[in-house]
Amino acid sequence: MSASMEWTDWHLCPRGWVAGDRKRDNGMMPAAPPADRVLSTRYIEESNGYSPVQTRHQELWRAERDDDVSALLKAYGPAPADL
Repeated sequence: MSASMEWTDWHLCPRGWVAGDRKRDNGMMPAAPPADRVLSTRYIEESNGYSPVQTRHQELWRAERDDDVSALLKAYGPAPADL
């Protein structure tokens, strides 16, 4: 069980990566996904209070148009590793 788990959802759109919902230990900060997104991921930072912070990305949603996803990933790179 983790002592702390915080995350930010990132949405890949034609204009780049856009932050979405955010969860911090003190609560949620909701943000609706952009209508033009092609990929949504979650960047997670988790800590048990004794070990180094563990980080990971989790894919949440992907458009069926894989060519669009590939082109935008090439243009903007992977999702930010940032809360």
